[in-house]
Amino acid sequence: MDAALANRWGFAASETSHCDELPTSTTHCAAGTATLLVSSSKASEETARIQRQRHGLDLMADHRAWGREKATPERPLSFDEDIFGTTGWCEFNYPVTRGVRVLGPSRFVKFNDFASLRAVLETSADLPSNVIPTVATEARMLNVAPRARFLDTIAHYQHRPTAFVFADKDHPLETYVRLAGIRQLLDTHPRVLLPYVEPLVASDALAHGAEWVGIGASSARRFPKRPGDKGGGPVSKGYLPGLFLRDYLEFRSPEVYAEWFANSASPVCGRCSRALDLFSTSPTDKAAIVRHNIHAMHEFLTALMEQPAADRAAWLNGVRVEALDRHLVLAQRGGAIRTGETLRLLLELDDPQMRRLSPAGIWS
Repeated sequence: MDAALANRWGFAASETSHCDELPTSTTHCAAGTATLLVSSSKASEETARIQRQRHGLDLMADHRAWGREKATPERPLSFDEDIFGTTGWCEFNYPVTRGVRVLGPSRFVKFNDFASLRAVLETSADLPSNVIPTVATEARMLNVAPRARFLDTIAHYQHRPTAFVFADKDHPLETYVRLAGIRQLLDTHPRVLLPYVEPLVASDALAHGAEWVGIGASSARRFPKRPGDKGGGPVSKGYLPGLFLRDYLEFRSPEVYAEWFANSASPVCGRCSRALDLFSTSPTDKAAIVRHNIHAMHEFLTALMEQPAADRAAWLNGVRVEALDRHLVLAQRGGAIRTGETLRLLLELDDPQMRRLSPAGIWS
């Protein structure tokens, strides 16, 4: 693994958030070993500002051309219409001497557009050394029918680190076949970076050999959308950000947890010194949720990576089984429990009997 990629995970954040996700992520990453991925059309300006204030912070940047522009075989990368071309744009905004690694300015590859996919991969080979080739495409590419061709197309580029962004209108990886597709990608392509995922997918990817993962500090960065998809989804309960509850491996609104734990003791975070099911809609409390999420996710991934490499997948599956058991105990106490979809799917992937789980967490 490259020395520059010694940090195995990081947090993707934007300055446009209303929950202070970028300054909160910056503070956390500057105090430890996590990488900060600045995900914004203004990433160059934001990373320059952060570098002036936080010396030594491991920084990545993503200008997110893939979120706005669709690739064609003739125009696979962004900024190629500029007088200095894509390479000139990279060198001007992110010179190697700045020490910032950059996700390549790839346009978005539409479903089954393998000509554009090949063009993205081929033209990315000529970018500056600090620019990571990036494939941003529809999560449907991981479905059973197109997957073999997708993997065959990228197989010629296994020698170099490549960032993969899988997007959809909503929760792009929340299907059995797509999670299985991520594992197959990791098995066949040894240098995978996944910059926009949620913590359950991030942990599974690390356990199966991902070189680097980036967890979104907000739902917009955990669940990337395709160009043209409408922003936002259903309003979260109580208009609060999702909160990561490590013991249950859930990411829900605190108001959902308030219903779950109505007949039980509230979960408490010792580091935050507060119950995790009682927050107001104030900017201060919303920022507190983001702050909790970042340290809780960091501690979760640290515990995973402390395991011997050969044991990580089994250890993680054991943690998921324990989380499911806690759901069932809570349900027996009268909690209104519905086990998270991604948790159920990952448990099903690892079940030797190939059983299925009901939304309540019951094997069948």
